[in-house]
Amino acid sequence: IRNPFSKAVSEFNWFLRYGPQISFREWCESLPYRLEINNKIHPRETGHNIEQYKFVTDNEGSFLVDKIILFEDLSNEFKNLATKKSWEVELINSETTKSIYKKDWRSYYCRESLKIVSKVYKKDLEIFGYNKEDTFRNINIKNSR
Repeated sequence: IRNPFSKAVSEFNWFLRYGPQISFREWCESLPYRLEINNKIHPRETGHNIEQYKFVTDNEGSFLVDKIILFEDLSNEFKNLATKKSWEVELINSETTKSIYKKDWRSYYCRESLKIVSKVYKKDLEIFGYNKEDTFRNINIKNSR
């Protein structure tokens, strides 16, 4: 599971590879509508923007997995899991999906985009223990334009 704020910026950068060149705020403003379309097609549509809880819970909200691994702990947690399960596998880091943008992903946010992403991914934030206060501590959030 990835921090929803980080995931949104990653999705935006992926979008820029294939979609029109728009600002992060514009992308955020369109996010609720794109999710609504996905949910009308199929509630568990496997699109990039889908809420993460939908991949690991059933329709009643019960977890379908016995362990949640946070992206920021992936390397260590995967090693622990592989050891526990006696798997002889190694997690590799693929450069093919790495962002070409080198700036801090938190700098993409303005107050309005932060508000939108917080609302859209509210359930992910609650279920997986992320929050904007910890995520953006010591970061100066720009005023909305």
